[in-house]
Amino acid sequence: MRSALNDAAAAKKIKPDHLKALIRGAQSCIELRSFAEGVQWCDEGLKVHPTDKKLQELRATADNHKRAAERDARKAKIREKKLHGEKEALLAAITDRGIKLFQTSKPRHRESDGEEESSSAALSQLSLDCLSSQEATGARVFLDEQHILHWPVLFLYPEHQQTDFISAFCENDCFVNHLALMFGEELPPWDTDRKYHPQNLQVCVFSFIA
Repeated sequence: MRSALNDAAAAKKIKPDHLKALIRGAQSCIELRSFAEGVQWCDEGLKVHPTDKKLQELRATADNHKRAAERDARKAKIREKKLHGEKEALLAAITDRGIKLFQTSKPRHRESDGEEESSSAALSQLSLDCLSSQEATGARVFLDEQHILHWPVLFLYPEHQQTDFISAFCENDCFVNHLALMFGEELPPWDTDRKYHPQNLQVCVFSFIA
């Protein structure tokens, strides 16, 4: 399609009022989603062929697509700004709680990188890959409307090669409450020795930011 546009441009250069070239150029722009350029091709054509219906139709099509693309771009920008604000609030909440974030690999920054890029680098680490287990869900720490953090938490039972995963562990919750639900009256089938009772369990906590 790009070659067709180039051919149309070459033909228009030789004969600026070449109707077929103008139409083909406008069509190619629309196919390539270069809607603003398509409108320009139609406008050039309509200056010399003001009553041509095909050019009129193509201009209407290109203009409609152009307006829709501009609208979508504005919406995407608003969403991006909202998401960035949420991430900044999340990072601030984590920092306020004295939680330190450690990156698994140090990103390379140019000397001109500012605070925003440093913040984005830290925010990019706020995810959990479940230590490469089969329970991986891509869950992320998030801040709710009450300004409470919820963390993904992975329970490991190396003795039995088993795991449990809580995608949103509220920072105000106690481990014992979750353990009471996980190991209540109905014990997991892999606990054949019936050892895993809440009152018998000891929890060793490791923090991990993937």
